[in-house]
This record gives sequence, structure tokens and C-alpha cells, in this order.
Amino acid sequence: MAVLTTARLMELSCVNKATGKRVGVITSRVGPWGSWREGASCQGKTVLYATAMSFEPHKKDSDDTATNSVRFKCTDGKTIQAFGSMPWGRWSQYQTCPNKKIVGLKFRTAICGIQTRIEAKQGKGDDTALNGANYACCVYKQY
Repeated sequence: MAVLTTARLMELSCVNKATGKRVGVITSRVGPWGSWREGASCQGKTVLYATAMSFEPHKKDSDDTATNSVRFKCTDGKTIQAFGSMPWGRWSQYQTCPNKKIVGLKFRTAICGIQTRIEAKQGKGDDTALNGANYACCVYKQY
């Protein structure tokens, strides 16, 4: 799964690891600012299962940036981060997809959806665009 992030939207691409072809895209609502940055992806047959975001808190008398970067954990233990991330803000704790037990069998879950909070244009005042995200987790594999 590849990850592209900006201060205005987030896109997750689902890739068939055998063919390398993109087979699906999960995209958040698009805000009016920001630009695409180079993405990052899990390697091999691994998938995204946890995420953390870097946020800058509201500042009274200067420019606010809100979301500046996103990190994901892959099921192979590696952490990926989209390139071009900004250095401002503090990292949130990781939101992690839980393992599930269904009828006595254990299943692993992975990120399969996103819901973002986008600030509308303020007119007067400071605009920030992407201010937060929630992630959906779906069963992908029995172990």
C-alpha cells in the first residue's frame, strides 16, 4: 500500500504485490490547499496496520499548519513516512488496527479506510486544511 500525504488530503493506494499494478484507491475529502508529495510504501506482501500524525497546535499570532506529516507501520515491522514532511508539531500516539478473534480463529486487521477532518476556508483568519484523521480496519488475513 502506498501513502501520499499533504496538508489537504490523504490517499492510500492498494497495489497487487504480484503484478505491481494499482488495484484500488482510498482518498479522503480534498481541501483547497497543499500539494502532492512523494509517497512511501510497505514492501513485499506487507500492509499498513498503524498510523501516527504530526500536528502543530493552534498558535494565536502566527501561521498554523495543523497536520504536517503521517507515519505508518507495516506488518513487517518497518515504519514509513511520506517524503517532504514538515518538521513542525508533535507526533500523536499510534492508532493501531486490532487483531480479531472470530469463532475461535485469529485474524489480523489492516487499514482499509480513512475519514479526514478538513477545515473549510476561514475567509478572515488562518486556514489549515487537514486537521485530523480516523482509520477503518478490516480483516485481511488469518494467522
